Amino acid sequence: MESRFGLKTTHWRLVALLGSHGPVSTRELSKYLSSEKSAVSRATTELIARGYILRVVHPVDRRLIVLHFSASGKRLFERMKAIALEFEAALLTDVSAEEVAHLDRTLKKLSDAAIRYRTEVLKAKPSRRTDRKHSGALERVGEQHSNKP
Repeated sequence: MESRFGLKTTHWRLVALLGSHGPVSTRELSKYLSSEKSAVSRATTELIARGYILRVVHPVDRRLIVLHFSASGKRLFERMKAIALEFEAALLTDVSAEEVAHLDRTLKKLSDAAIRYRTEVLKAKPSRRTDRKHSGALERVGEQHSNKP
């Protein structure tokens, strides 16, 4: 998609998400895309600047911003979708329906495991303050051992 449309991975994934799920709140983007919030924010800002996406205030919850396609964004998605389906058909020419189903199940398991791992790592990640406190203690222990004869 980068060579045809000048879209980086986060850009085209965001366009694909909007095309397949419809309007999405900015809160939901990182969760759906499994990407860093800063990368998603930059991609969103760039797609808005290019005129593909619109920010719309939610009619009920005015604190919530929802992303929608502009007319040109919808056309971009339709062109991307056609290319993706053509590519998928070419890839699956010699693959049986059973093999595709098995691959889908395997990829789902891997995706679920990656999400669980990411969640566990984020929960277990110590604060910077704790890191500094522990790193100083570790350095002192290292110094004590290196000073022994």
